[in-house]
Amino acid sequence: MKKRLNVEELFREIVEVVLGEFSDVATNTQLRRTSSGAIERLRMFLKDGSFVDVWLSAFGKYSYHWQHRHVSGMIYRYNNAPHCRWKHVKTFPTFP
Repeated sequence: MKKRLNVEELFREIVEVVLGEFSDVATNTQLRRTSSGAIERLRMFLKDGSFVDVWLSAFGKYSYHWQHRHVSGMIYRYNNAPHCRWKHVKTFPTFP
């Protein structure tokens, strides 16, 4: 059985690293919460006006995406979460 992680603590550690070590590209962070008050994701705001969202689970799963649509007018997203629709793609992510 996998060890359950303290997701809130992990998010707070990420915020410290982002604001402490990446202040040349990151301007701010925001912990987004569900209606019940649990942290849903971390949003990191970048100097170019784009943002990165990070999701973490208590069992070590994660996903993230960088959204640049409102900056350049282009719809650009990257999300590393596997989705069965794309299983045929050679670079489909796999997890141990």
